[in-house]
Amino acid sequence: MTTIAAVDIGIARVKVLVGHTNRWGTKIESWRCIDYIHPARQASAFDPDGADHYRQGHDALVDVLCDLRSELPSRVQWRIGFSSLYARLYPMRLHAAKCKRLRIAAQIYRDKLSVEQWDADYRILSYDRRMGEGEVLLWAWRQKPLNDLLDILEDAAIAPSVVEFDALCLAGALECLDSTEPLRLLIDLGFSKTLLLLMRGDTLLQCRVVPRGVASVCERLGQRLNLPLCEVETRLAEPSNEWSAWTELTVQELFEPFLLQLHREIEFTCDGQEPGEIYVCGGLSGHAGFFSLLQDGLSPRLSLFNPLPADESVPAELHSAFCTAYGLLTR
Repeated sequence: MTTIAAVDIGIARVKVLVGHTNRWGTKIESWRCIDYIHPARQASAFDPDGADHYRQGHDALVDVLCDLRSELPSRVQWRIGFSSLYARLYPMRLHAAKCKRLRIAAQIYRDKLSVEQWDADYRILSYDRRMGEGEVLLWAWRQKPLNDLLDILEDAAIAPSVVEFDALCLAGALECLDSTEPLRLLIDLGFSKTLLLLMRGDTLLQCRVVPRGVASVCERLGQRLNLPLCEVETRLAEPSNEWSAWTELTVQELFEPFLLQLHREIEFTCDGQEPGEIYVCGGLSGHAGFFSLLQDGLSPRLSLFNPLPADESVPAELHSAFCTAYGLLTR
C-alpha cells in the first residue's frame, strides 16, 4: 500500500498528513505542523524587492522539506497544496449537444484565460446527454509562484505526484462530510488570504479568494497588547470568558472591520442564496475564543469544519488547520 505525504504549505506553517487511502477509507499514520517564514513573507518583512531576504526564506522552506523527507519512507507519494491566492477558479455550466463539443468549448475558454504570465486548464466534471449540458471547472494560475514552488521542491529533492489548488483540496474534503443540505458554504481563514467556497452537493458553484487573512489583524492586536504574534494566538485560543475586559474590547474593536468585510464577501459569493450549512476552517478557527468571535460576527449557524475521522491522532483543536492536507490525502 502506497504511503502518501499530503503537504499544505501555508505562509506561516507547513501542515503535513502522512497516511494512505483505499476503497475502505483513509488512515492517518502521523502528522506534523511546522512553523516557518514563507519566502514572500520573509522578503516583505524587510524589503518587498529584497532578493536576498526572499532567498533566505526559500532556503528555510527547503530545509523544512528536507528534514521532512528524511523522516519519511523513501518510497512515498508526495501531494502538494498550491495557494489559490495565485489562481482563479471558474465553475461553469455549458450547453453542448455532445461531450466532444463540450470539451471543445472548454478548450476555447481555457485559451482565452491563457494570457501573458498566466496559464490555464480545465476539468469536465459531468455531462448530461439528455439535457445537452455539462459542468466544467476552469482555472488559471500565475506562472511565477508555481515555478517558485517547483524550484523549492526540486531543491528539496521532492518530486510531487500531485500539485493541487488548496480550494479544490477543501472542496474534496467537504465532499467527505455526510450532509442532506443541498447548499453549503465553507470559509477558510488563512494567515494571508480567505477562501470562500459555495457548493451544491458535490458541485463547486463559486470560489472566491479574498487577499486578506487574519495576519494583519493579529499583528495589530499584538502591538496593542504588547505581545509577540505567537502569544496573540495563545490568547485567542483561550475561551473568551477568560479574557480580561480590556482584551475582549480590544479584540472586538480590531476584528470588527475584518468581519464586516468578510460578511460582505460572503453575501457577494452567495448572491442571494441561503446556505443550509456554513463551515469555517483555518488555523485559528479551532480555538474557542476566536471561534466564538466568528459566530458573533458572522452567523450563529457557523460550525467548525472537521472532516478528519474522530479517532485519529491529530489533536481535536488542530483539526481545522489540516482540512487542506486532508483533502489532498483523500484526493
